[in-house]
Amino acid sequence: PILQSSNPPILQSSNPSNPPTQSLLFRVWFFTHKHLILNISPHFTLEEHIQHTNMAAEKPKNVVLSYFPFPGRAEPLRLALKLAGIDYTERSVSFTEFREKKDTFVFGTVPELELDGFLISQSNAALVYVGRFTADLVPADAKLEAKVHVALGLIEDGFSIMRESVVEPDAAKTLELRAALLAPGGRMTKFLFYVDRYLQQQTSGFFAGDALTVAELKALPFFQWLSGGVLDGFPATIFDNYPGIRKNVELAKAAIAARQ
Repeated sequence: PILQSSNPPILQSSNPSNPPTQSLLFRVWFFTHKHLILNISPHFTLEEHIQHTNMAAEKPKNVVLSYFPFPGRAEPLRLALKLAGIDYTERSVSFTEFREKKDTFVFGTVPELELDGFLISQSNAALVYVGRFTADLVPADAKLEAKVHVALGLIEDGFSIMRESVVEPDAAKTLELRAALLAPGGRMTKFLFYVDRYLQQQTSGFFAGDALTVAELKALPFFQWLSGGVLDGFPATIFDNYPGIRKNVELAKAAIAARQ
């Protein structure tokens, strides 16, 4: 029987409108064995795999990432480009240069990512685009992809919560703002509670499905920024009471290391 055979059925078609790859027998055989012969997710359809393969084969050659000389919102893009095996040039933008040339950027913001002349001026859009060059970093399943976008939005919310304390020039005021963020009922305390609760509700510990996606590429640098000791007023133990976040961080680091 076809379902028990490891050899593809002979493809014959006398109808030009029904090429061999559209034959019923071939589709049955393909869907049964695709995860073995193609090393892709069993959730991909044949057409999606063909589209994904074509995209992977057309990796951009001239890629420029413009951002400030620190991780920030560009770090997820750096991770995605590295996992996709895409070489890129980093255009480091100083704060002085950014102030002088702000209006030359599409939306007056960075990062900007240019790939063979195709310019993407929003970090989440760029991350999803680059993520499609690596199998499964952007799920084919619509519901899982929606969960990825939930995570991307969540991390943007986190950046927004931090913004005032980051741009505050006075050191004492910065510490005051951050103490308020981490106080019981503070904005960051509430944010971390909700994110942690959400992650604990995900059986796998990942944001979407049971494997690494661009959601982790977005979240990991943010979590590491909060707990890395580079933010005055934010202790390295900030996640001690958030087991869902801790698990997600460890899963993400292990999955990224395994792909490199």
